[in-house]
Amino acid sequence: SSLPVVNLSQLGGKLKPYGRVYSGAMPGSPVALRELKAPSGITLEQYSLVMNEASELAKLSHPNLVQHFGLANPSPGLFFAVMEKAPESFYDFLRRTDPEIGIDSALLIHLLETGARGLEYLASKDRVHRNIAARNLLVFDSSDCFGHELKVSDVDLCTRLQVRDALEHARDRKVSSSHCTESDERNPVRWMAIEALKNNQFSEESDVWSFGVVMWETWTY
Repeated sequence: SSLPVVNLSQLGGKLKPYGRVYSGAMPGSPVALRELKAPSGITLEQYSLVMNEASELAKLSHPNLVQHFGLANPSPGLFFAVMEKAPESFYDFLRRTDPEIGIDSALLIHLLETGARGLEYLASKDRVHRNIAARNLLVFDSSDCFGHELKVSDVDLCTRLQVRDALEHARDRKVSSSHCTESDERNPVRWMAIEALKNNQFSEESDVWSFGVVMWETWTY
C-alpha cells in the first residue's frame, strides 16, 4: 500500500538525472523522496509490479545503507521512492571543508570503510548499484569515536530501471547475470568502468571501479 507522506517540498530546485528529489515527513520521521513517473494508463498488473519492487527494496537492511520505506503514490501515475533523509552528501561534506584546515585522514579512511561496507552488503544481495559517486554516499552522525559514517544511497536506481522497463511493456526482456541494460545518456560516465562505457555492461566489478573513483574524489577534494 502507499505510504502516508505529507509536507512535500522539492530539494535543490533542480531536476536530478533520474527524477526530482523532495523532502517530506511520515508520522514521526523526516524522509526524502525521489520521483518516479509512470506513463498514463498504468494497468493494475503494472501497478502491482511497482509496489512489489518497492517492497523488495525495503527489505534491504544494513547500518551503512540508506533505509528505504516503500512507495508513496499520491496521484495516478506518480510514484515516490521514500527513504531515510540525510543531513548532506559526502560530496558536499568534502566541499564545505576549509582547505587550509582539511579533514583528518583517519576520518576519511573511516568514512570510506563505512561506505564500502554498505556496498559489500549490496553485492551480497546481488544488487548492482551502477551509480556510485561521492554525491550518492550520504553522511550521517554516528555514535563511534569519529562521529560520522557513510550510508549508500540511490540504491533504488537498479529497481527504478527495472520498473521503467516494465512500465514500458518490456517485462519479458531478460536481464543477464552481468546486468546489461539499455544505453542511457544520463549514465555517470566519469565514474563508469570501461566495460560499462563500451558495452553498457554493469556488474559488481564495475561498482568496484566506481568506488575507486570515489576514493580519488576523497583525496583530491
